[in-house]
Amino acid sequence: MKQAENKHKGFTRSFLPAMGLLLLLIMVTMATVYAGAVLDYGQLSGNPQQANFLAWVGNDVPPLQVLTEDNHNTQDGTDQGYVESSTQAGQNFFLLNSGNFDNPAAVDGAPLHMRFGGEGADSGTIWQLDATYGGSSAFTNHGTVSNTAVGSCPTMLPSSQSAGGTQLSWTGNGANQYHIYRSMNGSGADNGVSNGRYDYLATVAGATESYLDTECVVDTACWHIIVPADAGGNIDGCHSAESPLAEATVQEMLLGAGWNMISSYVHPANADLWVMFAPIQDQMVLLKNGNGEVFWPALGINQIGSWDIVEGYQLYMLSEQTLAVGGGRADLAVLSADLVSGWNMVGYWRETPLATSTAWASLGGDLFLAKDGAGLVYWPSLGIDQIGSLQPGQGYQIYMDAAGTLSYPVSGP
Repeated sequence: MKQAENKHKGFTRSFLPAMGLLLLLIMVTMATVYAGAVLDYGQLSGNPQQANFLAWVGNDVPPLQVLTEDNHNTQDGTDQGYVESSTQAGQNFFLLNSGNFDNPAAVDGAPLHMRFGGEGADSGTIWQLDATYGGSSAFTNHGTVSNTAVGSCPTMLPSSQSAGGTQLSWTGNGANQYHIYRSMNGSGADNGVSNGRYDYLATVAGATESYLDTECVVDTACWHIIVPADAGGNIDGCHSAESPLAEATVQEMLLGAGWNMISSYVHPANADLWVMFAPIQDQMVLLKNGNGEVFWPALGINQIGSWDIVEGYQLYMLSEQTLAVGGGRADLAVLSADLVSGWNMVGYWRETPLATSTAWASLGGDLFLAKDGAGLVYWPSLGIDQIGSLQPGQGYQIYMDAAGTLSYPVSGP
């Protein structure tokens, strides 16, 4: 049974007055959702309007499991942890169902730790609570948490998911290192979010603001948060927002009869060419890459193996077809291709068109000539630009005067 009260993520205001406390206890006692729950609650000093929190038990460094305030109902109707606002004005408090720890360290008398990070107008303030876990106590009022520090929370950036895993990236807050936590438990509702219980995954240096979770592949439900830590691995700040569930992107390639030069901005969920081209194999003759290797289904030949998003390919079709490619979007911030002197066949990894001079700016003066599948050319030294703009789904041949590295702008018209 789901909780009846409205829950607003990371929401706190004023100290809970005596009458409000009585009302809270009545609500907690009567609500079926809290049956058997272990509730830790209280207020934050300074009357913040909005804050998130992270909670863990025991003294493991880093903590093996944490609960957050993510405000999502679980399968059994309880909540893993959140900052909640009552529907009654002035009845704002933080509330942690610490009975939802799935951790052997969660025993009576164990240390209980919570870190709160101000959000919105209260960004830059951190509250710290270090208390004792009372697993056999139904309600524990921690009163007003007044320990404050200054610091911001890491900012989670959009993630991308592919057959190789989920690529995470974030903007840090100057921490010595970052712990990465993952949840593979949905909220129990069709809302694309976790239940707020996260398990430790990895630690990276403070200068590293990206991580590839190779176990979280396409069609795997998983969420992540980033937690700052000091040189000893101790959590010393507030956590990032939860990464949204990465969803597969579908790109439709329109293929004409005869030769096509193609590429994708999607990492296929299954990059094996036999699987990827299965829907159109009866109408295709062969696929060829820049090295002259071929995939020729009718003859049972596959010298290429699997699709590489950075490459362009030539494809010969018997008739017009549409090929749908589902998977994770290309991460333009990290993707690049090493080009050799001479001819190369490259892909275009952006979802929107871009002018040739802007798209290929990373190649500088080493780009001598480029052409598309229709034979149109871009010849910068002669001032010729028949291509105009690069198009999603198209591949291109580039002649380089010297080796270079191709990357596409992350943003642009």
